Order: sequence, then C-alpha cells, then structure tokens
Amino acid sequence: MAVDMFLRGSGFLRNIPLFSHFCLNMKLLTILVCICHVLHSTLGIDNSCYDSNGRAQKCVPEFVNAAFNLTADATNTCGLTGPQEFCLQTGVTGARKSCGHICDAGNPSQKHPPDFMTDFNTQNYWTWWQSETMLERRSDWLSSRQQHVNITLSLGSTFLLIE
Repeated sequence: MAVDMFLRGSGFLRNIPLFSHFCLNMKLLTILVCICHVLHSTLGIDNSCYDSNGRAQKCVPEFVNAAFNLTADATNTCGLTGPQEFCLQTGVTGARKSCGHICDAGNPSQKHPPDFMTDFNTQNYWTWWQSETMLERRSDWLSSRQQHVNITLSLGSTFLLIE
C-alpha cells in the first residue's frame, strides 16, 4: 500500500499510458452513472406510480415484505408465565383439532413469541406467534387483557395501503 501511494505521489504511474487510460475511464464511468441517475429521477423512468406531471396514478409497485424481521409486540402471548397447553387450529371444516401441544417461552423449542410473525419459515423449521388459549376455560379468560389482543409492528416508514 505504501509503495503504491509513493509511486502515485511521485507521478511514476501517471507516466504509464495504461494507468492514465484506466483513470480516464473511471472518471467517465462515474460521470455516466451520475447522468443516468439524474435522468431516471427527473424523467420518472422506473417510477410508474407518478405521471409526467408528478401526480400520483394507479400503479402496481414491486412486492416488498415490509414486515420481514421487524420487531413485533403482542399484548398476549402464550407461555410467558410457564408451560401452557394449546390446540392447533387447522381452519378446515370437520378436521380434528390437534391438542396437547405445549407453549413455554422459557424453552426455545416450545416458544412462540411475537417476533415469529415476521421471521422466515423453512420447510423444516416452522415458526408462529401463539396467544394464550381458551382451552383451559380459566375464569380470568374473560378479563379484558385476554379478550382482545393488540399486535404492534413498527414498519419504520409510512405506507399507503389501498384495498
């Protein structure tokens, strides 16, 4: 590194035509990239959500999973006070529930925290968030804390959601 800086500083490499040609090409490439960026920004190329006057118009932007790996928070999560049994709901009419599963926030293989709503599932490793269950029909189930669950996810940006 020091030798290279010495050779550059002394002008030794500037006298080599190949080095001069390389520097000129890099400068031209940098200028070309800047010009392309300005043209894309001012002409609206690749920005089909706005018309030529800069007004918003109907568009179909590229899909972005805005929630991926963000921190989620829920007012009710299973297993926070110790192991709890829950049933898997299949959503299929007439299917049997799969009960006897344990949720325990203290056990990595049995926890189902809110952050599992935004992580990446694989075919061999499924994750999900699980609220407390009504399975036990506890008397405190009717408390407002357990009747409603609020899920909060900060996207860090403003998004316009259109139905």
